[in-house]
Amino acid sequence: AGMAHLEQTTQEVAAKARDPLLVSQENRGPSVKQLREANRVFRALSDSISEFSVKDATFSIKGDPIAILEVEVSHDLRHARAYWTLPFTLLDLPERVRLELKNRMQTILDKHGGRLQWM
Repeated sequence: AGMAHLEQTTQEVAAKARDPLLVSQENRGPSVKQLREANRVFRALSDSISEFSVKDATFSIKGDPIAILEVEVSHDLRHARAYWTLPFTLLDLPERVRLELKNRMQTILDKHGGRLQWM
């Protein structure tokens, strides 16, 4: 039993030794600064769309504004990508209608709002 336990422990140590000690920059998640900035942009964008939609229906469909789902910020904090979806009240519409609405809204966003990605 002692020799089998020693053999098993040796194999476990050898397996762990193959794992990299430090994770490369590409494999890391976003930094604290990126998360903070993404949260700030998310709140500002969501609030702006909600407030703007009261006065103008550009970013609204059937009276409801589009929903911002997530914001990602680049490592240098100079660029952000926002992901959006149709208003949740429209998600029960047929797929064909939702796709048409999504394409129309993406055209509007590309023209007026910079680059927001459908999600």
